[in-house]
Amino acid sequence: MFGHTISRFIEGLVHPSAASDRLRAPRHATFITASLGAGSAALILLPLHLALAGPASLPLTLALAWALAQWPLVLFLSRTGYLTLAQAASAALFALFIGAICALTGGVASFALLWLLLAPVEAALSGDRRAVLWVTALCVVEAALLTAMAPGAPVLALAIDPRAALAVSAGGGLAYAAMLALRFALDQRRSDALAVDREHDLRLVCDTLGDLVLRLGEGGDVETLTGPADVVSGVPARQLQRKGLFQRLHVADRPAYLKTVSDAERGLEPPRLDVRLRTGATQPGEAGLADYRWIDLTCRRLPDGAVVAVLRDATQRKAEDERALNAQNAAEAQSVAKTRMLAAVSHEMRTPLNAIIGFSDLLRASPAMLADEQRKREYVELIHESGTHLLEVVEGLLDVSRLESGRMDLSIEPFDLRACLESCRHMLSGEAAARRISIRMDLCDGIQAFPADRRACRQIVLNLLSNAVKYSAEGGEVVLGARLNDDAVDLYVCDSGLGMDDEALARIGEPYFRAAPLAAAGTGLGLSMVKALTELHGGTLQIESRKGFGTRVCVRLPLAGHGKPDLAEVDAPLKTVA
Repeated sequence: MFGHTISRFIEGLVHPSAASDRLRAPRHATFITASLGAGSAALILLPLHLALAGPASLPLTLALAWALAQWPLVLFLSRTGYLTLAQAASAALFALFIGAICALTGGVASFALLWLLLAPVEAALSGDRRAVLWVTALCVVEAALLTAMAPGAPVLALAIDPRAALAVSAGGGLAYAAMLALRFALDQRRSDALAVDREHDLRLVCDTLGDLVLRLGEGGDVETLTGPADVVSGVPARQLQRKGLFQRLHVADRPAYLKTVSDAERGLEPPRLDVRLRTGATQPGEAGLADYRWIDLTCRRLPDGAVVAVLRDATQRKAEDERALNAQNAAEAQSVAKTRMLAAVSHEMRTPLNAIIGFSDLLRASPAMLADEQRKREYVELIHESGTHLLEVVEGLLDVSRLESGRMDLSIEPFDLRACLESCRHMLSGEAAARRISIRMDLCDGIQAFPADRRACRQIVLNLLSNAVKYSAEGGEVVLGARLNDDAVDLYVCDSGLGMDDEALARIGEPYFRAAPLAAAGTGLGLSMVKALTELHGGTLQIESRKGFGTRVCVRLPLAGHGKPDLAEVDAPLKTVA
């Protein structure tokens, strides 16, 4: 209980700046304990000596004064926390005390001269090189002064034999040296224990966080490492020592690694780098397929000039970044798909609307036509067909969305292909007549019932005819034809319009691309949709064109049961024609 009280009292004297430091606090406490013990011993011995032996001699008085002088040092340390200065002052006081004793007992021939060697050793407890040098210089000066003493100077008579005094002095000096050595050993043990504890704490933190901490030397060589090397890098720690880390880096990442270490050595902002580290059983330079994992590497310069690198497995972060990028791309693609869908709907609605408006304008502008029942019935029939197609386009908005994703469902059933082509020609005849362009049919015999999606085929033909009329010169001719070709039907449209060069021909089929942007209005989606619908039928699209000589577009659609594709494997529709 008493020892606990003393311990609490000593701890209370430790300066707050050192109280929480596991290394400095014990050193402060040791100095305070030794200094208080020396002063307390002086206070106890002085009364006893006066009571038992009478007045104290001059050497004893000096010894008691030196011991009592330790208390002000304790007060100084407790108030300021400057252990280095307090330890140096204590060593200097000891050197002055020994010098005074030597001066009284024979100078350089004094029995106490050996004690003067212990003053620099005590100063070494401060851990400050300057304190050791100053105390050593003080001892050298004292030795010089003792040497310079006059040979006839008075010498204090000793009560014991000089040889006995020398033996007692040597024994006392040895005991004092042993005490200093014990303090050195105690400080070293505390330092070693603290280093072990900190290493253990660092390893625990690294294991918890999953980080690998490396101390790097010259050229990025690994000097020490702490942490779960197997977990982070996928290889044992011994394979990363020295140049092992550098040799396992991907060749393309090595220059960036060396630059990062160099930047850290120069004290720049903590560089961060993603590198690929070779894992697996194969060694660098050996045959075999190597596996790499992404590692997040951060370097920082320590106060002693060394570089510490923290390695962290970045595989999961890379995967999350990739998922985030894919999600962003998907969102952007969805936005683009919505825009394309609106543009596609606009493109598909324009042709039947033009037919409706054109034929209704003819009926409205020519009252005489109303009396011609046959022509009136023909125009009304065309308006009806155009309106019906327009309704199908409006009802097929969801089909357009499925077309964008390549998963549009087709309704395959036999229909009259000849009638479908004639209907498409009539729907474009008004627009063609306005530009004095004739649309000629070129159908082979035997084309009647054709198994395919009727609405898709109509969209294909209307898009091809619309483009042909749009890019043909006034007074030109457009040919709409169909031919049987083994197990397929070729639908083709020929015009004698502007034509295309090789560069434009290579881009035909790209959404929004137009071979002649200034020639006519439009969105550039016609051939993209033709290609998409053709691929959904398992067909192919071929385009032949020469600049200034017109264009021929051929759509080959297989008959039902011959080459119909798996719709899940059809490429995304709005792409460049191959």
